[in-house]
Order: sequence, then structure tokens, then C-alpha cells
Amino acid sequence: MTNNRRRKTTAGIGNRRPYQRLTEAQKRNIVGEVNQGLIGIRAACRKYGLNRNTLRSWRVELSLLTPEETLPTELSPDMTDPQPNSTLSRQVKALTKALAQAQLKISGYQTMIEVAEDKLKIKIRKKSGTKRSNE
Repeated sequence: MTNNRRRKTTAGIGNRRPYQRLTEAQKRNIVGEVNQGLIGIRAACRKYGLNRNTLRSWRVELSLLTPEETLPTELSPDMTDPQPNSTLSRQVKALTKALAQAQLKISGYQTMIEVAEDKLKIKIRKKSGTKRSNE
């Protein structure tokens, strides 16, 4: 009988043995990621192979330090590459074009309502303060 069970691999810090201590810099980086909101507490525990209570105690311990000491030593990869200005300018142009089309559509609908009210002598627009009929 063959054993087809796969070992569950966890994304941790290197090939760290269980219960091996992490350096202060590694602790600061992990707590910094959680405090900045880049990763949740449970996700950080899964990623680094930690217990939630351990991570919470680190957060309390490191929150008592001065703000300069709690900053992570390295920037996350998301923060190093800002979005290029060309992409942002393209998005702004597309949104302004969509806004212009929506405003044109609104003015067209308003014109249609005015023409219908004049020709058919029917009040289409709702009067302010009117109540619904009970029919």
C-alpha cells in the first residue's frame, strides 16, 4: 500500500525549525506588515508559522517602543513601484469621457420629458411632497 499523503508546506521564514527564535528585525517586519494593514493577523500567522497569541504579544511589546524603532527595516515590494503617471492620466481621461456621456444622456432625457409634457399635456415629473395613492 502506497502512502499518497502530501506534506503540508507552509510559507515560513526559510527552513526554520519549530520554536526557533526570530531576530528582532524579523519580528519588527512581521508586526510592521500587520500594523500597516498589508496582511491580516491570521494570514501572517499562516505565512510565518506563528501562533496568534505570539503575534499579539509581539504587537503589544513592539507598540511600547518609540515609533522610529517600530518601522520595518525594508519596504514592501508594493510600496517600491508606484503606479506610473501615464496609467493614471489614461484613467482620468476615460472617466471624464464617461462623465460627459452620462451628462449628455441626462440632458437628452430631460429634453424628452419636456417635449412629452408640452405635446401630450401630461405631467411626468413628480411634484415634491406628493404621497403614493392607495390603489
